[in-house]
Amino acid sequence: MNPSLQARELVIKARLKTNPFAIVSAGDFQLSSGGAIDVHVVLEQPNLSLYCLDHARRQALFVETPPE
Repeated sequence: MNPSLQARELVIKARLKTNPFAIVSAGDFQLSSGGAIDVHVVLEQPNLSLYCLDHARRQALFVETPPE
């Protein structure tokens, strides 16, 4: 695994997206940092889904969905 890969948890403080049919983006939420996490969590947690790619920051944003 690339040693420069980092993962961090983000806490959603507010939802800013008003149009449910608009293309998703990193700006859909007001976020705060929840701290660093192991990058393997993304692969191991079945209820994490890719939300969007933030090309400007070179990040992939994932969301946690309900287990069902």
